[in-house]
Amino acid sequence: MTYGRPRHTKPDKNHAEIRDGLRDLGFVVWDLKDLGGKVPDLLVIGDGHCVPVEVKSPGQEHNFTIAEKMGIAECGDEGVEWVIAVIVKDVLDAFDIIREAHYLNQM
Repeated sequence: MTYGRPRHTKPDKNHAEIRDGLRDLGFVVWDLKDLGGKVPDLLVIGDGHCVPVEVKSPGQEHNFTIAEKMGIAECGDEGVEWVIAVIVKDVLDAFDIIREAHYLNQM
């Protein structure tokens, strides 16, 4: 039984826009979409943090494969939350929250 994405499926239409937009803003972005399974679409690195990002088309933010649910749960068990992104701002908002939490922890 396979839990990943079927082979040769198309990425969400906004995938390249989010990936490239984040790169243009200076983030290191590893595109992992071809790995499928429990692996997020992107790994976004910036400000000393690494954030797993699952890209979803608008209206599909709550539709996950079994494998995606497993990956989200496994990371969550280790205190790592996936960002579900429809637009670049979703990822930027997550980094703002991380920065704020980091700042508050240093007070």
